[in-house]
Amino acid sequence: MVNPHAGRGQAVAFVEPLLNALKARGYRASVLVTEDQTHALRWGDACRVPPDYLICIGGDDTLDDLASAAIRHQFQVIVLPTGFGNVFAQAFGHRAEIAAILELLESGRQIEMDVGVRRGRNGATGIFLAVTIYGFIETIKAMGESAIDQGGGTRRTLGYLLATAKWLSPRQALPSVTVEVDGEMLTDGAALVVVANMPVFPGKLVFTRDASPLDGLLEVCIVTGDTKRALLFALLNLLHDGPAGKHRILRRRGRMIRIASVLPCGPTVLPRPNAWDETLTVLPPALPVLVSPSEGW
Repeated sequence: MVNPHAGRGQAVAFVEPLLNALKARGYRASVLVTEDQTHALRWGDACRVPPDYLICIGGDDTLDDLASAAIRHQFQVIVLPTGFGNVFAQAFGHRAEIAAILELLESGRQIEMDVGVRRGRNGATGIFLAVTIYGFIETIKAMGESAIDQGGGTRRTLGYLLATAKWLSPRQALPSVTVEVDGEMLTDGAALVVVANMPVFPGKLVFTRDASPLDGLLEVCIVTGDTKRALLFALLNLLHDGPAGKHRILRRRGRMIRIASVLPCGPTVLPRPNAWDETLTVLPPALPVLVSPSEGW
């Protein structure tokens, strides 16, 4: 499964060499190049004749869309990471190298990982394997991608930069999110909420260093900031692992996380049971993943 927009088009360049390498090893492979943002999800929902292995050439979002089919049919998953964050691939040691893919097929061992389940207020459900984010990062992402679904890498980068500039303007309100973990309401004023099933983002902004896809829990990182300047200061200190701004970082682990927009003013009021925007739970263990014997899982 290939997302042609992943890695600024680099994903497509892997297809022919990988097919040739698989054929030389005696594997029969078919290729599906996604045509739009819902193509992988539609394939997953319609899959009736499952493969033995699924190689996803793309990023975390593409893999999320394919996860339901892999869980239903229990076929093993490998990622050739060409996406933006590649959180899943980093966690399991999957590399963007054809030799590494062949090694996993021939000597990898299977583990079963936990899966995050997202349920919206209207009852609609979705799966996330690595991370889901609420607050200003998703606001910038939505603003930046609103008109560039089919754009190239340069256009996408410009879109993000323009969206960031708009977000920093006084006219764009700071997001505020209410978070509850296993029945305990932690805050009604989060500017950024990261809910993860594995470490995010290792070597960069490490929001969830202790998250594990094998422990039946989700880790939540909450960043507060009553001003945009305070929020950015907290993120900069998180990036450099500095002591300043740590009072704005709150981490918890749990089995059920509920998320809602907070009222713009007035005292804290717990949302009604049907007023939570999303409820996140864990489905353990559900997804078969191939990992190298040298990985410590």
